[in-house]
Amino acid sequence: MKDKRDPKTSIDVRKAVNSIHRLEKLKELNVDELIEMSHELGKEWKNENISTSQIRKVFSEIKRMEMDFQAGKFDLERVKLLRPQLAYMAGRKKELRGFKELMDAFIVKIKDREDFFWMARFVESILAYHKFYGGRE
Repeated sequence: MKDKRDPKTSIDVRKAVNSIHRLEKLKELNVDELIEMSHELGKEWKNENISTSQIRKVFSEIKRMEMDFQAGKFDLERVKLLRPQLAYMAGRKKELRGFKELMDAFIVKIKDREDFFWMARFVESILAYHKFYGGRE
C-alpha cells in the first residue's frame, strides 16, 4: 500500500503520529512522552517557518471548547469539526501539513472529555516550546 502522507512531513511528526495511533486512549501517552514529542515538534516547526499565531489559532479554539466542556456537556462532534478547519489551514499554508497530520491523529482518538483534555495539554506544550525556541509571530 502506498504511503499517502506528505513527503515533506518530518520524521518527528511521523514518529509522533505513529505513537498516537498505537494508543487505545490518549491518557496512555505518558507525560514524559508528551513533553519530549512537544519539545521536538515545537523546535522543528520553528525551523520550518510555522508561526506561533498559526498554532495559537488552533489552540485558542481548543481552549474555547475546553471552557465550554467544563461548564456543560462534552461535544465530540464539535471536536471532530476541527479536522476540516485544519485541512483548510494546511491547504493554504503547506508548512502546516505536519501539524494537520498530527492533530488528525489526536482528534480521531478522542472519545471522551479526558482524551480531549489530554490533546489540549499536548497542543499547549507544542506552543510553549515553539515560543521558547523563538517561533515567529
